[in-house]
Amino acid sequence: MGRRITAQGHYSFGIGLDDTARTITQSNTMAIMGGNVSIGKTSSQYKLDVNGPVNASEFHVGDILFQKDGEKLWQMYEEVDGLYVKSMKTGKVYKFVLQEVQNASEQEGQ
Repeated sequence: MGRRITAQGHYSFGIGLDDTARTITQSNTMAIMGGNVSIGKTSSQYKLDVNGPVNASEFHVGDILFQKDGEKLWQMYEEVDGLYVKSMKTGKVYKFVLQEVQNASEQEGQ
């Protein structure tokens, strides 16, 4: 479907959104290649653009960039020694100080 994409894996499906030739070889795979994906809207400015709540059992990310109305405000990142937040306006960096709790189930919901 789309342009220049071939699905060879069993039960696989692909959508090509540009002129680059690609082949999906892995089975049980759905791939959208060469463009952006929007869910719940008709256009996308990002690789994945969702209008509405997102539910996931896991979410794997690198650095996290917080922005509002298109303005980049904060960057959260991790180093071996901890978690950090950087103000994109001032350049100041803040470190999260974490404290271990003895009984995590007692702390939930507080």
